[in-house]
Amino acid sequence: MKFIPRLPRLRHNTPCWVDNPEYFITLACKSRGLNQLCLPAVAKIIFESILYRQQRRIWRWELIVLMPDHLHGIVLVPDSSNLEESIRNWKRWITLKTAIRFQEGFFDHRLRGMASALEKWRYVNENPVRAGLVSGPEKWPYRWTTKDFLAQAASSRPPYLKPQPPNSKP
Repeated sequence: MKFIPRLPRLRHNTPCWVDNPEYFITLACKSRGLNQLCLPAVAKIIFESILYRQQRRIWRWELIVLMPDHLHGIVLVPDSSNLEESIRNWKRWITLKTAIRFQEGFFDHRLRGMASALEKWRYVNENPVRAGLVSGPEKWPYRWTTKDFLAQAASSRPPYLKPQPPNSKP
């Protein structure tokens, strides 16, 4: 038997001079080829968990697209956050709530400029179109942007925190 050395694990450390790094992220399910993420109940759990963590300033997702057996996204993490730990905890929580099992680790690429960010945004956004699932990215029901998260956060506030119409009493 020939010995094949194991590749070193990816490290997700950000250099100390980078403020609020933004990443392109890919997470894959352990069982590839099966639709595990593009189910309304699962998507709801995933999106609500993202919103929960955003409200606690753990991260800010600019874009996330669920595909049947993987997800892509663009996420900004505050300086004080540990990307690897945040993703690991999030995957563990999703597994507990949905029984979905993810592959170990994840792929990340730190976006270093506007050109890189635009390229990755297009790649993530067009993923369901390239897969032949929809004719345009805006038609994919498992795609959320920062705007969607902000709208969801506003609608989930208690009534006393919602903006009041101009002529109404609090």
